[in-house]
Amino acid sequence: MFLNSTFSGIEADAHRQALLDQAAHHRLVKLARRAARAGTRVTTPPPPPTVLPEQLPHNHDENRRYAVSR
Repeated sequence: MFLNSTFSGIEADAHRQALLDQAAHHRLVKLARRAARAGTRVTTPPPPPTVLPEQLPHNHDENRRYAVSR
């Protein structure tokens, strides 16, 4: 086991807490950036195009005898 003799227990705890605080701050910054990006995006998706099944190229072909459904 590795024993760190440069830090006392109190210093090690303070250092660990500083790292935890830094990680929490980083997570909050990431969440704020994500929220800012979501605010600038359009939240409603565009409506799907209204195309009949016969007009879809993968579902119907004039050269086929029967319609293909997938």
